[in-house]
Amino acid sequence: MGDSVEELCNPHRSSREESLRAARRNAEDRRSYDIEIFRYLTLQLTAARVDVDIIERTLEILAAVAPPARLHGAIRTVLGHEDAHVRSKAAVTIGRCVADLPLLQRLLTDSDPRVRANTLEALWQMKGSEVESIFMRALGDLHHRAVANAAYGLYLIDDQKHRDKVSALIEHRSAGFRAAGAWLLGKIGDPKNLPLLKPLLLEKNAEVRSAAFRTLKTLRSLDPAKAEVKSETGSEAAVSDAA
Repeated sequence: MGDSVEELCNPHRSSREESLRAARRNAEDRRSYDIEIFRYLTLQLTAARVDVDIIERTLEILAAVAPPARLHGAIRTVLGHEDAHVRSKAAVTIGRCVADLPLLQRLLTDSDPRVRANTLEALWQMKGSEVESIFMRALGDLHHRAVANAAYGLYLIDDQKHRDKVSALIEHRSAGFRAAGAWLLGKIGDPKNLPLLKPLLLEKNAEVRSAAFRTLKTLRSLDPAKAEVKSETGSEAAVSDAA
């Protein structure tokens, strides 16, 4: 295995352990080595076709060798990417590799709601009272996706204690928040929550209704026997309405 940045950041060319070991060795020899990694990451993010596996490996290496100040910039860049798949993959990787809560909290004050929402997703894999407090504060975010991710984080910590956060989204006066509430019910994936979903299936707002029918389809796939919802006329709600 060579020690070039391209080889270390490509999971098809070297194992994770080999890459991290070589990257740490290179970082000891070259103080600005993490900048080389960041430049490579930037090139990958601007490529016509982004390889999420390479992005994941590159982030893992950066988390291992970059000082917090420069790691912050790299994380922010990836979490704000236009491709939702890239953002989601990055959030999972960051949650697994970055234990620096102050760094993640800085990202929660970012002006880009995608960065805030995906930082909260990264925190889903963490536990503890400090993380719970971060989720609680994030419920005051002005963007529905960030609030939904915070509510899901709280649900993961204690589903009984924080069940009211789910209801608050579903009953929100803003349609975007109610649609996020429908998404949250699908993310939780419990067919017993069908009574909470039913009002959203009858919504006049098309965005909310579509989100609700997507969740209904998800819950039906998990437990078809329990995921039966009747419309006001008594006939079964049609999933095909959720275009």
